[in-house]
Amino acid sequence: MRGYHQMIKRTVIATIISLFFVSYANAWEMDAYVENTPISESHVDTNSRTNQDTTSATKADSNQKTDNQKDYFRHHSIGIEYNFLTLTDFGTSLGHLFDDKCEDIFECSYGAISINYGYIFSNNIETGLIANISLTKNPLYSLMGKFKFNGSDPGSFVNLFFEIDLGIITNGNEIAPMGHISLFGFEIGHPISLRFQIPFLLWGQRGLTYLGVGYRF
Repeated sequence: MRGYHQMIKRTVIATIISLFFVSYANAWEMDAYVENTPISESHVDTNSRTNQDTTSATKADSNQKTDNQKDYFRHHSIGIEYNFLTLTDFGTSLGHLFDDKCEDIFECSYGAISINYGYIFSNNIETGLIANISLTKNPLYSLMGKFKFNGSDPGSFVNLFFEIDLGIITNGNEIAPMGHISLFGFEIGHPISLRFQIPFLLWGQRGLTYLGVGYRF
């Protein structure tokens, strides 16, 4: 009888111990699930929101850059230049080479002043108008349309260009065709620039070379 009671006692104790470990294990698993699952979901949600924020910031930055580029693209330009040894200067000088009115070819050459307007249609193509007045006793006036190819994109600090001008010239009584070609010119600076031509790489009413300043707006 005593042995029977001891066996029951041992069984009860073993059952209590087993239930204790089972309940502890279940509680540990539940805590782990509660602890891990929200963190994982929160982490995914946080990553999603971070990616969305990054995408929005990238789009905003891209839009800002586009707006800045649009603001930076200045379509219009205006400039003033002194033209040295124009085509009409040569004509005047050559006409007096053998008399006492001009001792040499440069004495009757006073150059000209040009006012230059341009409009950029694309990154490299520019058109506009050139108004030119010769600095002589009897001034000559010319008005020419221009076609200009810019080697650099708008906004560049240095621009190399090629230009052809075609138009008319008048002394007030007569009108004649006039033109100019520039094979190799420079603009340095933006939006205010220094403009000049390599001597003898141009020919026409804007001289064998010229020097001026320009502004893009």
